[in-house]
Amino acid sequence: MGPCKDPGRDNIIPMTGETGKLFSPQYPRSFAGSIQCTWVITAPEGQFVKLKIKTLYLGGYCSDSALYIRDGQNSSSDLLNKYCKDEGFQSFQTSVFSSGRHLRVQFRSWKYFHTSYVSKFNAVFEVVKQGKIPLLTR
Repeated sequence: MGPCKDPGRDNIIPMTGETGKLFSPQYPRSFAGSIQCTWVITAPEGQFVKLKIKTLYLGGYCSDSALYIRDGQNSSSDLLNKYCKDEGFQSFQTSVFSSGRHLRVQFRSWKYFHTSYVSKFNAVFEVVKQGKIPLLTR
């Protein structure tokens, strides 16, 4: 499992295995505080990562809370999706596939002064073999 626990810091959580869970602090309750959680999921060579978002609630604006999904292990990897409230969820996809063996998921929630926006996030990943991924268009 990949819980994010340490408020006020960037939690980098490496994940491997056939399946796993990612979730925000205090899940299933909403989280009202400052935290950044980064999960780097690594599949075996020649396999891919499928991420399924089960719950996503982001309060405030993009500067307050957001979920970023990158196709790779680095912060500079291609951005597959960015979810945040004020940009809407027109392109919301519940499942996302990596093009290689790494997928980077970052959940950010910030609390500014007296204002507090609540957020929560829950997802599962599974490793899929080559040939089981539908063709993705960008």
